[in-house]
Parts: sequence; C-alpha cells; structure tokens
Amino acid sequence: MATIGKLTQLRDLSIVDCPGVTTDGVVQLAPLTRLHKFSVDRCSQLSGSLTELLSTMPDLEEIRMDGIKVSPKDVSQLQQLTRLKVLSLKDSGVDDESAESLSELTGLELLNLDNTAIGDEGISHIKKLTGLKRLFLSGTRVTDRSMVDLANLQELEGLFLSDTGITDDGLSAIRGLSKLWMLGLNNTQISGESLPVLSEFANMKFLLIIGTSISNTEINSLIEQNPELDVTPPPVRNATLIAPTRPK
Repeated sequence: MATIGKLTQLRDLSIVDCPGVTTDGVVQLAPLTRLHKFSVDRCSQLSGSLTELLSTMPDLEEIRMDGIKVSPKDVSQLQQLTRLKVLSLKDSGVDDESAESLSELTGLELLNLDNTAIGDEGISHIKKLTGLKRLFLSGTRVTDRSMVDLANLQELEGLFLSDTGITDDGLSAIRGLSKLWMLGLNNTQISGESLPVLSEFANMKFLLIIGTSISNTEINSLIEQNPELDVTPPPVRNATLIAPTRPK
C-alpha cells in the first residue's frame, strides 16, 4: 500500500482479492487525493471506517465498497464528497439510519443498496436523490409503502426490486416513471394484474420477472405491445443485477 500511495497522480484504484489488506494498511493511500474512482472487493479485513480516509479525497466520483460492513457513522463520512456520482454498498449492512446521510449526496446517479437492511423509512430519505438514474434495492426490506416515495425519482432509468415485498399495488404507484428502461421484479408478488402498468412503460427494454405469477401468455402479450422488450423469462436464463449498457 505504501508504494501505491506514492502514485499521487492516480485516478482509478481497484483492490480485489486481497485478504491480507487491512484498514490500517489502506491509510497509506492518504496521498492519493486526486482519485476519481475507488473500489474494493473480496478484501475481508477491511472495515467501514475506510470511509474516513475516502472523505479526504474530494475528487472521488465513484466508490464501490460491496461486502464491507458500514455503520451510520461510516456512511456519514461520505457526505463531504460532493462530486460523487456512483456509490455501491451492496451487502454492507446499510440501514434506515444510514439513509439519512446518503440523502445528502445529491449528485448521485447510481446507488446500489442490494441485500442491505434498508426499508421504507430509509427510502423516505433516498427520495431526495432526484438525480438518480439507477437504483438497486433487491433483497432489501422495502414494501409498497416505498413505491410512493420512489415515484419522485423521475430521472430513474433502472430500478431493481427483486426479492422484496413489492405487490401489484406498489408497482402501480411508480407508473409515472416514464424514463424506466430496466426493471427488476424477480421473486416478488407481482401478478398479471400489473400488465396494464407494465404496458405503460414505453421505453422498457429489460424486464426481469422470474418467480412471479405472470404467465407466459401474459408475457407474450407484453412483447406483442413492445417487440423490443427483453423479458426474463422466457427464455429462462440467469438474470444479473449488473445493469446492461443502454442500446443505441
């Protein structure tokens, strides 16, 4: 880490598969104040206190700390990063208290909170991030109540709600998100009753509905109305939470 810390012109740093790297060791990266992108993955000894170091890097536009447990105090350190556009904290333990700090990051365009403890109360803060284009909430505690708040995020292009308590009523609440072209609803309580709502998303290109009660006939009906729509299933294939590149 000390050697990397001497590369003061570095703009992009990714630390992957480094179980020997500790939070104390990463402190040696403090001279990298010009970093624009920082990501860590599969580094088991790193802790959420890493955000204190990151808060001293004002040019950061992208942070990915997936799998690193963070506290509300850790998350609050990020409020100083006014240029931040991308923040991924999936599998991090982010909760409703942490969401209040996240709401201060008004420049965010992508926020990934998959498999965290955030729920409806937290979304009441996230709704302030009106510039968000992609929001990942799969595997969280959000319910239909959150959908009313998410309806405020008019710039959303991708919304991922798989493995949550969302029902047809909740989906109806976001029917006004006209820019949506990616929607993840795997393993939710969405049914064929939502077909009229799904049909209203004129720009929809990717729809994930594995594990719902929407029938093949109903899926075919959607595709007939929107031939460019890619629905999973059919055919059944591995759905990924990594957002695809928008078609030209």
